[in-house]
Amino acid sequence: MGAYWGCLIFVASSLISTFKLKERQEDRLKKTQQEVLGLEQENEKLREEIAYRQTNEYIEQVAREKLRMTKDGEEIIIVPTPLPQQNDLPGKTSGNKNILQIIFDKLKNAIKSKKNRQSDP
Repeated sequence: MGAYWGCLIFVASSLISTFKLKERQEDRLKKTQQEVLGLEQENEKLREEIAYRQTNEYIEQVAREKLRMTKDGEEIIIVPTPLPQQNDLPGKTSGNKNILQIIFDKLKNAIKSKKNRQSDP
């Protein structure tokens, strides 16, 4: 009779170990599936970015912003930014007026020079 109980306990403990192992493997499988899903989503985003970077729109944007290239007839106007002075306090508009005046003057000069070039034979 003791051998019967011994066999029963062995089978029961084997079943419990098997079920615990199965649960751990199922948890690992779920985590791996979630990781795969995340990687697939990231992969799709990267593919979309690659496709966008191959468009004329992106190439033109990079050419304009990084290489400072222009289309025919366009001109680049570089607006200098004045260095802040010690007596300028945050919230004061005097610095902003100076910047706006500089921008306005640069634009006015660019328009005048363009008109002069167009009127020259």
